[in-house]
Amino acid sequence: MLMQFGSLLRNVAEKSRVILVTGNQSADMDSVVSAIAYSTLSSKSLVLPLINIPKQDFDLRRDIVHVMKHSDINEKDLIFLDDIENCWDQLAKVKVDLVLVDHNKPQGDVVKNLMEELGARVVGIIDHHEDEKLFTEASPRIIQKSGSCVSLVLNHFKEQVAQIDSKLAKLFLSPLLIDTSGLKHRVEQVDRDALELLLPKLQADDAFLQTWTDELNAAKQNVEGLSLRDLLRKDYKEYRTVGISSMVVSLDYLSRFNLLAGLDSWIKERNLDIAIIMTSYNDKKFHREIIFRGDPAKIRSLLDQIQEPLGLEPLEKYPFSFEQRDPINSRKQVAPLVDKWLDSQGL
Repeated sequence: MLMQFGSLLRNVAEKSRVILVTGNQSADMDSVVSAIAYSTLSSKSLVLPLINIPKQDFDLRRDIVHVMKHSDINEKDLIFLDDIENCWDQLAKVKVDLVLVDHNKPQGDVVKNLMEELGARVVGIIDHHEDEKLFTEASPRIIQKSGSCVSLVLNHFKEQVAQIDSKLAKLFLSPLLIDTSGLKHRVEQVDRDALELLLPKLQADDAFLQTWTDELNAAKQNVEGLSLRDLLRKDYKEYRTVGISSMVVSLDYLSRFNLLAGLDSWIKERNLDIAIIMTSYNDKKFHREIIFRGDPAKIRSLLDQIQEPLGLEPLEKYPFSFEQRDPINSRKQVAPLVDKWLDSQGL
């Protein structure tokens, strides 16, 4: 998007308003599609989707790449962190504002620099995570429990959704299916309402929904040919000096790599105190594992606060590796505990 984005900015009058809609640092399907949906459905001009990762990391998200092949939107229509950095001087000449989707506290240095150096304001939030109580004047400011954030976006823009075509409907449907396991888990009324908005565009029956869900899951779980560093980057969020990578493989799978050395390199690359991998996989039943690497004293301090609430049972595979007794706890539940610990440590 660099050439198009730079050209667009050069043709925008000075002091004109540009709104960047950004998802969270994991840049998973829900974040990316929520940003695209908000930008596409907004009636305001110059509302653009910002994907909160470097462009080189996008191809790791094979489920998103797959679903975009079925839409009229492609990678060239998106803005990445590299584009922002390379167009900084042009951005400084316009008024930049931000809308946060799938998170409600800014994530990443580039977004924070937009706020601190260019005076970008958070003017809108649509999210389904824990409310950080920030930007209370933002409008819209919708923070509500849902299976998928895109459901909240679609319900906010109900009238505009009625005008979309079947390709966009299929794109917008995809994170809803992924995040609710094909509408079987964590489904809220707002998700059902979003589905009702989309189904008339698709003329889809239950068989279609199941087939498309299976296709998306297969693409998401396809890690063939990915290195350990690729897996660490594929679904990653950073909380100050703690980085958490979510993976759809087991620790046994990761043993094919030099896991501990690879984590040490990642810690150095990202300048972390602690790197965490959260795994999830099915082996007749659903499992979650977690491994911590980094400063041993800080890991022990963190575990003092989170081991019991998360029901972590030690494993012998690696130091500081655990099975989660209750596999319902994903990164969405772990992150607030990590944030609380970071606050207690003054980090």
